Amino acid sequence: MTVAKSVDGVKDVVDDIKVSPVSGFDDRIRISALRAIYRDPVLGRYASDPAKPIRIVVDNGKLSLYGTVASAMDKQVAGIRANQVFGVFSVQNNLEVVKARKLS
Repeated sequence: MTVAKSVDGVKDVVDDIKVSPVSGFDDRIRISALRAIYRDPVLGRYASDPAKPIRIVVDNGKLSLYGTVASAMDKQVAGIRANQVFGVFSVQNNLEVVKARKLS
């Protein structure tokens, strides 16, 4: 936080980082979701780009997806795969669809 405050142009820093407690249950869900999403033929390409992965967060059995995907279909498929993971209570699909630039 101190480093961020020292950057030119930064006016304020809000520290909203939450550290979830260690949970074997959540870890199993996270690993299962990772496998379900990245092994899907449509979504496997997101595993090869470490700068733009689909991020999977699990907190007390509630799974959330974050990141960007190339199409609405990719977002939908990721949500479907996440919902199929055993033990998940709910899924919040926060993936954003990035519109491809039109070539002139």
